[in-house]
Amino acid sequence: MALSFTSLSGSMRGIVNGWLFCTIMLPVTNYRFRKSMGWEVNAALLYQAYIPTVARDIIYGWGRGIMAGVLNSALAPETFTQKAGVFGL
Repeated sequence: MALSFTSLSGSMRGIVNGWLFCTIMLPVTNYRFRKSMGWEVNAALLYQAYIPTVARDIIYGWGRGIMAGVLNSALAPETFTQKAGVFGL
């Protein structure tokens, strides 16, 4: 994860990552969608549906942060391939 170098717990890193991802990527996604549909594009519409989307991404990041810790402690990967496998679960 992007914040693995910090001292934050796994669940807190997940929450921050979920918020950052949504805040940065939602306007890009909305812009591309609106352009592809031929709809009007303005700054206010780029954050359309922000609250439900950021809530979803925070919950997903929180859950992934918790499960990463559980899987790492249960499976104890040592090699790069094993760590990549656990990350992909």
